[in-house]
Amino acid sequence: MSITNKDYKVEAKGGGECDITPRVVVFSIDLETAKKIVKLAALAEANDLHRIESFDYRAQFLQFDPEAEPEEVERVGDENEIRTECDLLAVGKKDFTFSAYIKHTDIEIRSEGCSIADLMAHFGLQAGTGITDAQLDTHLDAILRGGGSALKHYSMAKSKDDMRNALRRALAELGNG
Repeated sequence: MSITNKDYKVEAKGGGECDITPRVVVFSIDLETAKKIVKLAALAEANDLHRIESFDYRAQFLQFDPEAEPEEVERVGDENEIRTECDLLAVGKKDFTFSAYIKHTDIEIRSEGCSIADLMAHFGLQAGTGITDAQLDTHLDAILRGGGSALKHYSMAKSKDDMRNALRRALAELGNG
């Protein structure tokens, strides 16, 4: 099973002092970045941190929404995408945002917050682990096969969930979760 990227189009904030300000921010999150975001959120929660930031240039800050305002996008052409610098991914306990400065200014712009719970649901991730249920099932099946059984013999959802949670706790104790 292939998990597709999660594509976002969210409202932009800030930039009010500039002639050209963004209205929308578009970006895509892949599985590896989703795992990183989940791990950073767990780190923020465990250490009572407001946000953890890292450089990330994937977000596009646009003056006009290409779907809602195609005429305006055509009118401004390549200038629809606002040139930025110091682009950051900021991860909090419950949400993440992208921020940047409009190039050659001190004007900060940012995306609205995006739910980490929604991101986790899209990729099937569990809090703090960055590991999907499918990945856990592969390891659980290998463990069970070593004992002469297989995961396919466990049809009750609660049994599988209990085994996944036990494996997550073991990984967390080892510092790999």
